[in-house]
Amino acid sequence: MVNQADMALQTLAENPADTDRENMWRTGINVFFETFGSHKAVTRAGQAARATSVEVAELWSTFMQKWIAYTAAVIDAERDRGAAPRTLPAHELATALNLMNERTLFASFAGEQPSVPEARVLDTLVHIWVTSIYGENR
Repeated sequence: MVNQADMALQTLAENPADTDRENMWRTGINVFFETFGSHKAVTRAGQAARATSVEVAELWSTFMQKWIAYTAAVIDAERDRGAAPRTLPAHELATALNLMNERTLFASFAGEQPSVPEARVLDTLVHIWVTSIYGENR
């Protein structure tokens, strides 16, 4: 499942289809929403296994670092073309956004309380990403 999400994200990276910034981020986040949301039982089991299996934890960490690096590169590219302001360091912002996605998606998929309703979680995450990346420096 992790490989499935990674391959889908890689395909998006190699073939960007949308120039609208909100749609671009929505499409990327949706890779994880669809992949992990389509396999909720496996997602929950994998999340639980991270606490007890060094191998699972290391595998997840490797992919998270890859996805964070990709996100940081896109943020830097948006900044370089003048579409996004230079605020927080891109890698730190990418780390926070990806970790937020991880926790928020898993809470929604597991029906935890509190959590964002699954029907609203994608819109909520996209709003936070776009606001964080393109918002003004404070």
